[in-house]
Amino acid sequence: MNNSYLGKASLSGVNLDGIFTPIYDDFYHNYETPVIDRPTRFSSNAYKHKLTKEVQKQKDYIEEYREFLNRNNHNEYIEDIDNFIKNQTEKNIQPKKTKFEDFIRYIFNTRKLNLDYYKMFQVFISQKIEDESEREKNLELLNSLDEKKKSLEELSSKKTAINYSNYEFKNWRLNTDNSVINTIWEIDGFIALSDKAKIYLRLSKNNNIQELSCKQAEKIISVKLGKQVKITNEPLYKNNEVEVNSKEKDILKISIYELKVFWHNKFNPYILKEYYEEEGNLYRNTFSPTKYMMIEKENYKKPEAILHLIYNLVDYEEQRFYFVINWLACFFQTMKKSQVALILLGEQGSGKGIFFNEILTPLWNHCFTINNESLATKYKGGLVRDKLFINIDESKPSRSKAQNSFIKALITGDKITAEIKRENLDKEIDIYAQILITSNEHIPIEIEESDRRFTVFRTGKSIKQQYLGYGSYNALSAKIKEELEDFAVYLKTYCVDIDYANTALNTIEKRAIINACTDNFQAFANAIVNKDIEFFIDLQEIDYVLWYSLNSDFTNNKIEASNLYKLYSKLYKGSKNSFSNKELMKKLRLIYPHIFDQDRQKSSNGRRYYLL
Repeated sequence: MNNSYLGKASLSGVNLDGIFTPIYDDFYHNYETPVIDRPTRFSSNAYKHKLTKEVQKQKDYIEEYREFLNRNNHNEYIEDIDNFIKNQTEKNIQPKKTKFEDFIRYIFNTRKLNLDYYKMFQVFISQKIEDESEREKNLELLNSLDEKKKSLEELSSKKTAINYSNYEFKNWRLNTDNSVINTIWEIDGFIALSDKAKIYLRLSKNNNIQELSCKQAEKIISVKLGKQVKITNEPLYKNNEVEVNSKEKDILKISIYELKVFWHNKFNPYILKEYYEEEGNLYRNTFSPTKYMMIEKENYKKPEAILHLIYNLVDYEEQRFYFVINWLACFFQTMKKSQVALILLGEQGSGKGIFFNEILTPLWNHCFTINNESLATKYKGGLVRDKLFINIDESKPSRSKAQNSFIKALITGDKITAEIKRENLDKEIDIYAQILITSNEHIPIEIEESDRRFTVFRTGKSIKQQYLGYGSYNALSAKIKEELEDFAVYLKTYCVDIDYANTALNTIEKRAIINACTDNFQAFANAIVNKDIEFFIDLQEIDYVLWYSLNSDFTNNKIEASNLYKLYSKLYKGSKNSFSNKELMKKLRLIYPHIFDQDRQKSSNGRRYYLL
């Protein structure tokens, strides 16, 4: 397998605070935020030598696991070891004491840790425990794995995957005794009685269902079959046949008693039937599973081109890659939309359109792209009804508040009230669709500080020059089409984390949007409370010592009280939103009283701090 593109994958530079689900917090509280012993510009040769020596020890330790995989014919997992070693080297942080535990944490962080992985780890560690020199070192890790295994099994048990291979098509016949009805069924047609005593008829799979009078239906069926057909209200007699007199012996008949009463169409991806009864009425399910949803096999060939494209869409950040995969897989398996929309920001040509049109649309089929012009229509109900995936493309912040509220309601609401053209005003519509927002704008939508509906990623560069190594768009497109079935199996068999799929990540890009939509002081207060060091990036040039002190405080979950005014005045020098120190603290206490009240101050070595 060619891993040339995987080499760029790294967690380096990503703020991981708050992105893990609660069950992982105790396992990773020392891993999510690297401890910076000293700023890079003060690094010494001795420190570098120590780091190199520690990394070498780590690699030697991991190599034992590589040999274990080789001996047990698990070569498919060796790729993860290579990526882990590259990741550790790129992060350039002080290694932990238990090196194999770091590897397990890496696997857990990248959402690869399924039950099979657990079994391999347990066998490997058990072998190490048999060696007395390693027993004490690994026993604690083995015990913690047992606890984490239970947590993972609990998560897996929450999953309610839908098996669309059991979907029933063409299940509208009452019986199979009438030759005319059987012929209509065989040509993928449909016939039923309407609630208005008319005939619902469709004589091919691709035609729409028509509501006709009995005479109209008789003529159309007769022409189609080349035989005279009559629809009668005569009751059924023995053997479910209509009584025929001698004058009509050459006429084929359908009794209305052989037809189900059909109410109307409904879209419901949770009912595995094309026609289903509800409260005594027959409905036609306008949802139809794609061939990819109905796949039953579990083995697949790795879909290289598709995974490479997704890597590019998250700028080769591995943590983000597995968030997207989990977000997709959870929806593909359960058909329950995430309460979080994915926003992809990036230049044209990065693959956003290919992702939606050539990967998501074939997999889900009931997909639709909404642009700013269509959002302006008053008939928004027609845009979102009966959809499974909606792409809000070229999203811009210059919309009305009503339009922004509409988008946010789509993400979390099960129903929405919107107008549909030529139908009743303000009809309540069921919402099943997962939301993808794509844009070239820096601020595609307004996001408030408290909003938990968006995860924002910046994409990689345009792929138009080499098309991910396939040379042309047509070659890449053909490869993606070829891999769709394997990607569907990849998603169906992925060990999903439902809680994680519904968790909005606190990314740098999201913080930037929040700050841009917030006034200076509110943005400053939010950055302090959220320990958002990226917000203060300009401070490195203005006052490096102050920035370094702040970075150290954030690492230790605190902020020195005397630095608050210095930070604000340095960042907003000359701003109209300037305050005295007293005014600054008063405003901070109004917004975050549980943090900045005077009785919340702590003292250490003669300095006063607030705990964050």
